[in-house]
Amino acid sequence: MAINSIPTTRLSSPFVTQQILSQMSTNQADLFRVQSQLSSGRRVVSPSDDAPAASRAMALQSLLERKSIIQESYATNQTYLNSSEAAIGSVATMLADARATAISMVGDNVSPSERSAAVASIDLAIQQLLDTSNQK
Repeated sequence: MAINSIPTTRLSSPFVTQQILSQMSTNQADLFRVQSQLSSGRRVVSPSDDAPAASRAMALQSLLERKSIIQESYATNQTYLNSSEAAIGSVATMLADARATAISMVGDNVSPSERSAAVASIDLAIQQLLDTSNQK
């Protein structure tokens, strides 16, 4: 805000009055702008107040939104990876158990009922592997 002096020599009274009213109007508009900034707590109330600052603020807001989306995507992917890791661990355990069962059935000292039980155990392991592979 600035107070402009109005020369009073060789000027008509209506002109001087108009200049003073114009200056008062400008000062009132500036005062209203400052009051709006104070009441809102924001230096830039509308983009026309400070175009470069408004542009930077919009760019930062866009960056924050993109980072939020990336963060949500990261959380979703982390959950997916944790589930996949658990499923792979389960598959590895089932395959190791099935392999151990198959190896224990090698030889002549295994009865047919034990082999039948081993086949049922391996069939169950295969079904569990299929169930695990179909998980989402």
